[in-house]
Amino acid sequence: MEKLTDNEYGFDINKDNPFQIFRILQHYAVESVGVERVIDLSRGDPGYGFTPSRAGREFLSFLVMVDSCLNNNDARYIHDSRDESFDDTLKKIQGFTEVVYTKEVGDALLSQLEKFVSEVANITSRSKEDVLYQMFKASTVSGGTYHQPKGEDMVREVIAHTLSKRLKNPIKPHEVNFTSGANHAIGAVFEALGKEGLGYLKEGDTVAIGSPVYAPYNHILRTRGFNIKSFNIDYLTGEIDEESLKEIEESDDRVKMILIIDPNNPTGFGATGEQLERLAKLAEHHNSLIVSDEVYYRFFPSEKESIVDYAPERTFRIDALTKIERSAGLRFGFFTISDEANDYITENILQDYLSEGEHFRHTMHFAKSPGGGVEGYFQHVTFVPALCQYMGLAHTILAEDEQKQYVEEVSGNMKAFTETLELNHTGNMYYIIFDLGHPEIPAEKKLVELAKRGVVFIPSFRFFSEGQRKGNEDKYMHTVRASVVNTSLENVAEAARITKEYLNQL
Repeated sequence: MEKLTDNEYGFDINKDNPFQIFRILQHYAVESVGVERVIDLSRGDPGYGFTPSRAGREFLSFLVMVDSCLNNNDARYIHDSRDESFDDTLKKIQGFTEVVYTKEVGDALLSQLEKFVSEVANITSRSKEDVLYQMFKASTVSGGTYHQPKGEDMVREVIAHTLSKRLKNPIKPHEVNFTSGANHAIGAVFEALGKEGLGYLKEGDTVAIGSPVYAPYNHILRTRGFNIKSFNIDYLTGEIDEESLKEIEESDDRVKMILIIDPNNPTGFGATGEQLERLAKLAEHHNSLIVSDEVYYRFFPSEKESIVDYAPERTFRIDALTKIERSAGLRFGFFTISDEANDYITENILQDYLSEGEHFRHTMHFAKSPGGGVEGYFQHVTFVPALCQYMGLAHTILAEDEQKQYVEEVSGNMKAFTETLELNHTGNMYYIIFDLGHPEIPAEKKLVELAKRGVVFIPSFRFFSEGQRKGNEDKYMHTVRASVVNTSLENVAEAARITKEYLNQL
């Protein structure tokens, strides 16, 4: 087993990357109980306990099969079928379906196709013929051509419509830009605004962020040499400490950026409207750019608000389909920059950093490209593969009921975990931070011994900011993050039972 630190455990919570530590803990678990008995609550990807929507997957496989019917050595949709009516093309597809599928399966898939095309046409105000054209014009759905770098137009139209169902300020399709997962968008932000881009964020500049927070954010801010100010979040309740907000507000240093992860990773809590309004006022006070990572947004009820609802003029919003769709491997993320935000950020926040005629949205699009800052030399091939886009679209159009069921199941997992361990957390989803207690025993030892019993957690110490940890190491050293979305209800309850039994024996 490869060690991160040369000690008896192979890692040191105080200094090692938690996303490398859990690999070591997984090794202990597999060696001890066998891979089939490991209950891994360290990961945030749901594929081990839940699967992507069945309707979406079956439909996507059908689309790829249909593509081979309409585009092959003897036929090209763009030449042979483009001018046909929807009904005429559907007859071709029906004939193909009768050969490839049984009647029962074929009829079900054809019904899905008609529903999909009708709903997309209704959402986008396109004809049914045009919906087919967008999918099959050049084997697009199968990845047969370079795709639109910002996202296929029709897919962006549907995603904008989906977002607008919940956000107070409607999203327009041109305000959406697809990325290879939310992490791609996060990286693009710092490439655009950092020294390799516009130079808006330089070493020593002040950035505010919640704590605890998704650990890579802390690493990015630290390695870039920013002056980090944290607004502290109670991991038991989700409440934001007002004193830490006041300290940031009264700082003599201008806060150039406020990073918000809402709903929060790792606590699993969503910010309330009152909290979001307070953060919006803080941003207005410093004229800060807001970056809001909201990939867990749709795990909360429709009345859950976004910082975009309170600070639309200054917010860069990050989201993804990969969480709610149980499809972490799709790498289908996106960011939105409203026209209002694009104008305000361009003219009032970045006015001294952008060249004449440039604007924020343009800069962010080019920053998606690997290397080269905001020159965008590879922007034409920096796209989400259409196969992933249409899988996400199929989930979105056809699997709404499955999404609702998934959210209910995650809520059930969380309830089982907290009740078994007798934790007082209420209202959080997806993740939970809790304290293993027994500070007299090294946290590394407890994690290893739990892993050897088959339960893997990720240490959450480095999810807390350096400022919050300073002088309070014992308070956070023994905390862990549990993800309740990558295994079954029975396994979550069993993991909690094993953990409680172990802790009670100490």
